[in-house]
Amino acid sequence: MIAPGINLTGFITHKNTDTRSCDEEAIKKCREFIREYCTTRKTINRKFSSYFLKHVCEKVIGDYVSNGDFIQAAILEGYRVEPIEDTFSGNINIRVKREVIDQYCAHSWVSSNGWY
Repeated sequence: MIAPGINLTGFITHKNTDTRSCDEEAIKKCREFIREYCTTRKTINRKFSSYFLKHVCEKVIGDYVSNGDFIQAAILEGYRVEPIEDTFSGNINIRVKREVIDQYCAHSWVSSNGWY
């Protein structure tokens, strides 16, 4: 089931009129990643956006997923997702295992550019 207001790019806004739908198989892969590597937080995690987390997920699963796919998966897994103003992304009440974030950041432009 696809939640309304979300497409392949992420949250539908006046700036995001993409008509492509999320991919059910990619959502399934994201859900598996979330179940294995994530836990629920009481508060929304504003440190990492859905867009950042979709890249972490891609690194772990070895396959492309869209921002919208990751948002859909988080919603289906029972997480709260709040849209980030003026973007297609959202913040989620999610905690990703530290070693997964560390591994991703150690092998990406994120750590070298001071984003972590």
